[in-house]
Amino acid sequence: MTPTYHVFDLYSAHQGGRSVRTVVASPQTHFTRNGTDVAMRGLNGSASVTGNQLTLTVTNPSLDRPREAEISIRGGTARGAAGMALAPADPHSHNSFESRARSSLKR
Repeated sequence: MTPTYHVFDLYSAHQGGRSVRTVVASPQTHFTRNGTDVAMRGLNGSASVTGNQLTLTVTNPSLDRPREAEISIRGGTARGAAGMALAPADPHSHNSFESRARSSLKR
């Protein structure tokens, strides 16, 4: 499976759900694209509800700056939580027919 598959798999939990408003506050991160300095939010997120299950996805676009996240839920109470991270040791690694499990999904 490719890293693209894992990203699609993580976001597929939103399919059929009702979108929930998210507010994300995060310091910006900077990188260079085509010789131009680009700034973007250091974390981004989305949320949806299906039945009584809330799905929250949070992304960090930086390869070298880990971010802490504080999550507040309004209008409900969490009774449990599970998390997954798509974070290979080498961000340039990829799966191939010879090595099928280089991309890393941590549960």
